[in-house]
Amino acid sequence: MEILPYEPQMAPGLAALYNSHIRGLPHCYGARPEQLAAALAGEEPGELAGRLRDPAAVVALEDGVPVGFVHTAVEVQQEAEQLERGVVRFLLYDRGHRAAGQALLSAAEDLLRGRGATCAVGFHQDYRLPFYHIGHAYLSDRLEHVHALMGINGYRRCAGEVYLDWPDHEPAPVVPAGRDVELRTQWLPGAGARDNLTVRAFVDGEPVGICENRCCGEYSDSPEAQDWLLTKWLGVNEEYQGGGLGRQLLQTALNQMHEAGYRHAVISTSWTNHRACLFYSNCGYRCVDWTYAVEKKEL
Repeated sequence: MEILPYEPQMAPGLAALYNSHIRGLPHCYGARPEQLAAALAGEEPGELAGRLRDPAAVVALEDGVPVGFVHTAVEVQQEAEQLERGVVRFLLYDRGHRAAGQALLSAAEDLLRGRGATCAVGFHQDYRLPFYHIGHAYLSDRLEHVHALMGINGYRRCAGEVYLDWPDHEPAPVVPAGRDVELRTQWLPGAGARDNLTVRAFVDGEPVGICENRCCGEYSDSPEAQDWLLTKWLGVNEEYQGGGLGRQLLQTALNQMHEAGYRHAVISTSWTNHRACLFYSNCGYRCVDWTYAVEKKEL
């Protein structure tokens, strides 16, 4: 086995490795070699620009074939007293190749310590690879061998997001919230094949709730992703909670997006937001994926 720094010519093999592992994971659609190469080279989308430094990737090879890789960076400090925190953006290795996974993680920690990091976070949604999953995802628990390796090495879960699907959702009557609420809708084009929709609620002209929805094509150009809508944010002002306004906003959005051609819906919430998870499951969604970030407080 060889542990080598990443080189651009490795991208096709690493893309094939990545795709073989994420195939079948909810809302993971695969990566092209050029997408993976750009991410490992530190070519970040706008929201990540300036937030990470010293990106580096390491690859495990057996008989010249990649069996794993890890991608690291260091957070840019925003405050003078902030700890230097390393980031394991992604780690993947073939099941049955624990030695390769361990060697990659050890190499990643050596890199981070060498760049001044004193602690580390892994698979955080803020640093999600741009082609991995959707929305606020961390690492899927279906990659259980990666989670297990991190746990053996002292990493503990520090954040999580649960994903719930509603495939083939059908329009349903919208039940008014029982208040004098005005709903306003706004369609805007995005990166997906279908437009995005935001529904806002107003009382006496003042905003009291919002439901933001995106085409999953915002995260992948896969044809499969274009039929899925992601409810990215559903929020109701505290004084209007518990009266059905959230359900009214959500069902209004689902109905209109179904009419626009969407056939499936997905929503997510924090692993500790039990109230939201219960609400979504009562609406018709079902859990399909638990995703987690991990941290190690001392490298």
